Amino acid sequence: MSLEVGGGQWTDAVIETLDALQNQAGLAQLYVETLDALIRSTILNISGEEADDSAVLSRIRTLKLIRRDIIALAMPAGVDDTANDKLIISF
Repeated sequence: MSLEVGGGQWTDAVIETLDALQNQAGLAQLYVETLDALIRSTILNISGEEADDSAVLSRIRTLKLIRRDIIALAMPAGVDDTANDKLIISF
């Protein structure tokens, strides 16, 4: 099955991932905590790898964007708003 919503493809795998993020207790939090640890280790240069400042900032920015997206998918804004309770389509 594949569904296009807002230009994005929603396949079974995408739906299963969203379901896991939204309904498996602690999964999104585990992802966020792991990303936070990676961000800290990147800032502190725990690996000892020499990288120029722009590369380090780029890594941090990318990790922060991934973190933001996981939070948005796991806890969508307005999920508790009763105005959003109108079921439009269900499979």
